[in-house]
Amino acid sequence: MKFNLFENNSFKMQLKSNSKLIIFLGILAISSIFLKLYSIDLELPLYKDNLDLTMRAFAHLDGNFEVSPNRNFGWSIFQSPFLLLTNSENFLDYSKIIRLLGIGVSTSSIFLMYFLSRKFFNQKYSLASCSLFAFYPQLNQISGLGQTEPLFIMSIMASLLFILRKNNDKLIFFSFMLAGIAYSIRPMGMIIIIVLIIIYLINFKKNLKPLKFLLCIAIFILIILPISVVRYDQYGDPLYYGDVSKGFVSTTSMLNAINVESTSASEFINNEGIYTFFELFIVSGIINSIKGIFAVSFPYLLFLIPVGILLSFKTKPEIKKFILSNWILIISYGLSLTIVSAIVLSPRFFLPLIPFLIIFSILPIQKLCNLQINFKNYQSISLIVIISLILSISVYYTITEFSSPDKQLEDEKLEFSRYLHDNLDGNFFNAGWATHYFKYVEIIDNNQFKSYYLNTDNRYSDIEWLRLYGTSVEDILNDGQSLGLNYLVIEDKQYALFFLDDLYEDEKSYPYLTKIYDSNDVGMKKLNVKIFKINYEEFFKYMD
Repeated sequence: MKFNLFENNSFKMQLKSNSKLIIFLGILAISSIFLKLYSIDLELPLYKDNLDLTMRAFAHLDGNFEVSPNRNFGWSIFQSPFLLLTNSENFLDYSKIIRLLGIGVSTSSIFLMYFLSRKFFNQKYSLASCSLFAFYPQLNQISGLGQTEPLFIMSIMASLLFILRKNNDKLIFFSFMLAGIAYSIRPMGMIIIIVLIIIYLINFKKNLKPLKFLLCIAIFILIILPISVVRYDQYGDPLYYGDVSKGFVSTTSMLNAINVESTSASEFINNEGIYTFFELFIVSGIINSIKGIFAVSFPYLLFLIPVGILLSFKTKPEIKKFILSNWILIISYGLSLTIVSAIVLSPRFFLPLIPFLIIFSILPIQKLCNLQINFKNYQSISLIVIISLILSISVYYTITEFSSPDKQLEDEKLEFSRYLHDNLDGNFFNAGWATHYFKYVEIIDNNQFKSYYLNTDNRYSDIEWLRLYGTSVEDILNDGQSLGLNYLVIEDKQYALFFLDDLYEDEKSYPYLTKIYDSNDVGMKKLNVKIFKINYEEFFKYMD
């Protein structure tokens, strides 16, 4: 008996008759939760992006719906009612709620993965697909961080599932609605509407109903309208997205820097030449996109996907259009990240592709299990062995690579952020990870998190973390004086501006900088960071 939620009106009867299926999915979900919890520490507060998103959720409860230049408010609005589960004065209690909320959404997607997989496979291989999804290390790790990915991935999966339905107009409308929700969560969700339009036109080319199609588009526009209106009201452009809108720059550090002006494609070509433009934004972008997919495919999809891609061209006629839809989504989403990947190589951007890469990965498993070997129950035994091997790899990879954060290191980062907040009397520059908790300390120490207001000028202390770009310490300081830069926070082994390593190792070569803090001198064991105060008078004498 086939178990199909959307094509059979007797769902309740099927649910009862498929108790083994429900039990299996339940066990899978519980096991996945344990792996998700293993990768986080509920006693650590949110910080940086996930903190910002939660602060926005608090603001929404007070009726404030301003949008950040860099993100939409779909996830923060979704968070808001869950913050009402407690009335604690301890922000850590809210951090736990948000982390568990992300885990809950990600776990729920396991069931959605089953229904999506049933478009491609029978029940047995759909359960195999769910297993790969439930135990996927990268998805489990990010689910408890309070980030947008769990809800974003769920909305994309549901959107594709509904567009693949047969002869059900209402569910197709839901598909376009979910595309709008995906965009409301992350700007990259805009690509989903393009994917749906292509799939819709292909699937209904023989029976295209213009009015129905226009209504689908109207539903999408209606869903994204609030964010577009607010963004236009704040920035004068419904598609303005801060750093992303800065345009064409050469490095991530330049993208985030306040001392780098935005440039258009034409301006970049005029300054750097068409060859440099093509090499950086096209060639490097494609290469980095491949690297991103490679990164999220490790450890086990890496070996299955190439074979799965080849087999996808030889599938049964009844699933060809589903395979084509999967291809359309993967290619469209991957290409949309090309220019972004040229500047910012972050595997995180490619995580939404994992459910669809898993579908391709099941094809070689299915092929192997279908080999005609004269052995009773060979197919089932082979599937069990293969999936058990893959899941063992996944569990091992999770334990070795995605264990919960080093509590001592995180505590030292928190202590250091408090030192910055309490002792500095001017703005600072930092290119590393030591100051992750600075905004958290800034807000929490003033006990302002429940009354947080979305305003770009809203600050709770007299100091600010400045993001600057330069190719030397001298470059940073030349721009720094006019921006009120007083301090350099330098970690051992900078992740972005590697020339700062020299300053950390050879501080005496910079006579215009005075070291006022060294984490080693205060007994920190894991965090290696120094603070230097800038003497601009000495600096300009030195430069002369």
